Amino acid sequence: MSSINFIFIHGKGSCGKDTQADFILEKCGETAVRISTGNIYREARNSTGEYGKYHSLVEPYIEIVDNGQYLPDDVIVGIVIEEIKQKNTGR
Repeated sequence: MSSINFIFIHGKGSCGKDTQADFILEKCGETAVRISTGNIYREARNSTGEYGKYHSLVEPYIEIVDNGQYLPDDVIVGIVIEEIKQKNTGR
């Protein structure tokens, strides 16, 4: 079994996180997977896309997130762990 490596990109909105993630993905090829917590929240909030299935988990926090706060760690970390498991077994 091969090891799994992670690169986390954190920063303020519009600081270039997506641009850097795209650059890294381009360099790593098909071995890389991108998980964006922002995309997770937006799609889960609206029950759309790949992450719409997590709507029930984020629904209680929509108002606080829309007012500038973050999802609780246990919620977003749990979703990310599930996505890592799904994406890793799908290879």
